[in-house]
Amino acid sequence: ACHLLDLPLGPSGGVPQDQLRIAALANPWRPQRAWASADTSGFAERALLGRPATMGVLAAALPAGLEGKINRGGSIEVALAHGELASVSRLQMLNGANVAAIRSLSGAWEIVQFQEAEEIAPSTWRLTTLLRGQLGTTDAMQAGAAEGAAFVLLDEAVRPAGLSGSEIGL
Repeated sequence: ACHLLDLPLGPSGGVPQDQLRIAALANPWRPQRAWASADTSGFAERALLGRPATMGVLAAALPAGLEGKINRGGSIEVALAHGELASVSRLQMLNGANVAAIRSLSGAWEIVQFQEAEEIAPSTWRLTTLLRGQLGTTDAMQAGAAEGAAFVLLDEAVRPAGLSGSEIGL
């Protein structure tokens, strides 16, 4: 499985071409290479994915949420195809830990954060104490997400897809 994620720039900035990221998962895992070409020939390697991404799908629909507030009552249920999740302290979450992307009903990616992760069944996790619509993804949050929507933990396994500055918007 592979996802291309068109994400906003993070709080530490970065370069615009790094907004397009790639996450991959294969069983068995081996490093994956991403290649691209503007045509049907002349492919060039753009990215090397050295680790499998922690990803899966929503086990239940996710309704619209509230931006800018810690949501203690809401939850996100995720069935992971690979990996596991962990709880963090409130301070760790507020400093950027436990960031994930969820494909909304609009097709855009919502950036969420969670403080608590509990495995409620094998490979199924309930995420609580949420921050939703992070980094300007309010529109995606307001659209909500369907059961089966893609979920990707945004960690070191999710890499820039290797766009050049001149390819932005193509």
